[in-house]
Amino acid sequence: MWGALITQDVLRNRELIRLMADSKCCDIFTGIESIDLNFNRLHGKIQNIKGSTVLFDDIEYAQSIGMMIGYGYLFDPRITSIEQMKAELRQILQSDLLHHPYFISFVTPLVGTKLFWQAVDQGELLPNLRLRDLDGRCIAFKNTVDDLVSLGEFAATIFHTPQIYSSWKKTFIRFVDHAWKHGRKKPVLSYLFLHNRARLRRLGRKHLTSMKRNYVGGRDILDPQYADYPADISPADKQKYFDPVLVTDAEGRATPWLERYRPIAL
Repeated sequence: MWGALITQDVLRNRELIRLMADSKCCDIFTGIESIDLNFNRLHGKIQNIKGSTVLFDDIEYAQSIGMMIGYGYLFDPRITSIEQMKAELRQILQSDLLHHPYFISFVTPLVGTKLFWQAVDQGELLPNLRLRDLDGRCIAFKNTVDDLVSLGEFAATIFHTPQIYSSWKKTFIRFVDHAWKHGRKKPVLSYLFLHNRARLRRLGRKHLTSMKRNYVGGRDILDPQYADYPADISPADKQKYFDPVLVTDAEGRATPWLERYRPIAL
């Protein structure tokens, strides 16, 4: 919500942006989330839709006075195909205006949120979902545009090697232009530019493992620490303290321990 308010209120208030720049603020994290208006509409991102007509003008203004505009980027595999996601990635990673996103993520129904209970009631969640699967990287929904195997392969690409959708030539040309306009007066901006372009690659290396992940909730491999427990532990204690916490059962329904937290309809 904070990032969304930044997108609507701050980026449209150029006087405030100027004051922030004068106060040595160099980097703003915003709630752009998606350039797809259909995504914003279906997820009720009213503030993003209202500001969409001037969004790029506001970003251009902010960056013209030496500010970096950062954001996270979301995909919803229920409404967007893999080919559409690839096209969007190329558009933002090769943009002459947008910087690279701080992270790329799938829409995740975080436990206890309105989205989570809606997905439960509509039977949209995969069976045997674990709490650790709701990290923005695993697919949590069953009614996706593409099959889960293809989505898992796509996920491995965007989380491990997202740079294949960018252009090193464009990045170099834009860096030189950016350094010429801003780097001479504020060398830190050149550092922030390079840091931004390297962030997704660093995240990819951070999440590489020796075991191949499939990125499908309920079926993905567990992290190594789940197997790190005392040899003499009782089955009951192992289940209580070391087994992953389930949020859906074998039918995709919310597990009993969650039902006590279901919000009461007014």
